[in-house]
Amino acid sequence: MMKVELAAEHRAALAEAQRRMRVQGAGTHTIGQFTTHFLAVAAGAQGLIPEDSIRPVDALPALSAHEVDDDGLPPSAASCRHRQTQRRPRHDDGS
Repeated sequence: MMKVELAAEHRAALAEAQRRMRVQGAGTHTIGQFTTHFLAVAAGAQGLIPEDSIRPVDALPALSAHEVDDDGLPPSAASCRHRQTQRRPRHDDGS
């Protein structure tokens, strides 16, 4: 975890947010991720990508070109993969 010197009111706000998350049943990983992002913002992170660092992508590989094994995936990931590969019915208007 990054070392950031927080003002007293920010330390209190972070502690209160962590307490509320625990009361609501949030797991330690979730609270840790929240804390990491809270501290990043406190250290000046903006979450923005500088425009001059963005480059266009020439080509992307096709998902169908890769073997994907659903075994061992969390149910949410496996169900996303399943939905993604199902054909969608076409509407009468061609959409």
